[in-house]
Amino acid sequence: QVADTGLKSLPKYIDKLAHLDYIDVSNNKLTHLPRTILNLGKLKEVAIQNNAFSETELQAIRDNFEKYRPFIRLVTEDDSKPSEEN
Repeated sequence: QVADTGLKSLPKYIDKLAHLDYIDVSNNKLTHLPRTILNLGKLKEVAIQNNAFSETELQAIRDNFEKYRPFIRLVTEDDSKPSEEN
């Protein structure tokens, strides 16, 4: 977990961390997520909320995960908001 660390980037070689099944990079200063993260075969969840992604970059991230790794749970700002009670 590298949440809340002021992280500005992730290394492109993150896919070498083959054992990762969860990564939390929330509450940092990321503007880009390396596409190589999609190569992590055991990955089940990625938390990226509260970073500095542009709307365009955030949509590209969502699109890439949906297209190439649809079974991975991608936690974004929209997902972290509490649901309304009925």
